[in-house]
Amino acid sequence: MSTSLNTDYPKELANLTLSRLVDEPRRIRTSISSIQTSKRKCVMGNYEAFITSADCVGGLIKECSSMQTHAQSLSSEITSIKGSLAELTAATETYSNKCQELRLVRQHFHTISGILEVPGLMQKCVWFGHYDDALQLLSFIGQLKESQPDAPLITNVFDQVQACVPLLGERITRDLTGDGDFHTFFRLISQLRRVGWISPELLPRHFLMCRNHRLLNRLVRTKVASAKQHLSKFVEVFRVEMLDAIKIHRAIFDVTPEQRWHAEVELSAWATLRMFDLHTQLKSRLHEIDDGGMMRSLLDSCVHTSTSLAQFGLQFTETLVPLFATVIQNQFQTKITETVKILMSQIEEQKWSEVSSQASRRSAATQPTANTTNTIPNPLSFTTPAVLMDARPLAVFTNSILTLLNDVRQCALVVLAVPFTNSFFHEIQPVIPTIEQLCRSYAHLSVSPNLDLEGLHHFCKLWGETCAPFLGNCISQVF
Repeated sequence: MSTSLNTDYPKELANLTLSRLVDEPRRIRTSISSIQTSKRKCVMGNYEAFITSADCVGGLIKECSSMQTHAQSLSSEITSIKGSLAELTAATETYSNKCQELRLVRQHFHTISGILEVPGLMQKCVWFGHYDDALQLLSFIGQLKESQPDAPLITNVFDQVQACVPLLGERITRDLTGDGDFHTFFRLISQLRRVGWISPELLPRHFLMCRNHRLLNRLVRTKVASAKQHLSKFVEVFRVEMLDAIKIHRAIFDVTPEQRWHAEVELSAWATLRMFDLHTQLKSRLHEIDDGGMMRSLLDSCVHTSTSLAQFGLQFTETLVPLFATVIQNQFQTKITETVKILMSQIEEQKWSEVSSQASRRSAATQPTANTTNTIPNPLSFTTPAVLMDARPLAVFTNSILTLLNDVRQCALVVLAVPFTNSFFHEIQPVIPTIEQLCRSYAHLSVSPNLDLEGLHHFCKLWGETCAPFLGNCISQVF
């Protein structure tokens, strides 16, 4: 449309006269002025309409707010009315219940008096150990609560009786840690089942916890200063208590296959922990025993305990032997090291530069003959050969080694044969270089008239031909 105007207006101007063309600008200005006046009036009209609409909207908002305020006040009034009605209803129900309770009290006065005495009787039965009577009272009040679930008096008495249940369970648990025969423990476990204080699934574990407490109390009383007495009593108490606990546990809880399986799992775990405690106790004090006979007696007690428990599928012999073997080997190695050190110090302190008349006579009297030079004494006697008495260091050394071997022989474990022999020869190995050094140190003094060459030669000969072979044979006879 704008395109048609743009093309028609010049054509129209071309058809106008000169006077009309001169007057055209004025006409255009007049049209523009009238158009602007119309626009201003339209804008003013729209503005006035907008102001009027805004005033109307503001009034509507005020009216709505006022209506909301009135609605809230009405809601609070309605809520208060509902609360008052609820209080009235509750008061009416309370009054009705009180009236009903009063009628029941009048009708059953003697019965209620007896029921009120139940909590006191329950406490007395628990404290004095009359557990069966306490369980009967608990069953009676439970049945009464089921028949009268809404009676406040019954509910109150029931709550008081239920408050005694934990104490009843604790008292029965305390008795489980004491002395008694199978029938006593069976009765206590049955009472625990009836109490319901512990779930049936946890009852075997609870019994084992009680037996563990009893075991620990008895083991604590066995502690004395002497490691031998303490460990002997410890092992004996451990064996008796473990066998007693296992027999009672299997007799009480071995009912159905499923219960038997769960009970065996609990029992096996508990017994494993207790055997670990025994192993720990032995490991902590076994090194204090340095007598072979005591060590053998304790080992026999431990093996007897392990054999007794083996009939129930519990055995720990495979851990006993390495423990005893380690302790015995460590003790022997420590003592043989000290003995070798003493021998080497005595060899170094021995004086060969002065020969007395007594030493000469002793050397002549103890000179080995052709029939006894290579004779090694019988090691089964574990007695120091008399010929070694000529050399005091060798005699002291041999006596010390034989004392150690006598201790070891009383508790000779086969697993110790190789490490024991290796340790022995490893420890005495430094003695040979010491003797060789001794000979070299006196070699340049061979022309000295005061040098006891015969005594030195006799000492070396005793070591090489008598002492070392004799100890080697003794070692072989230990195992």
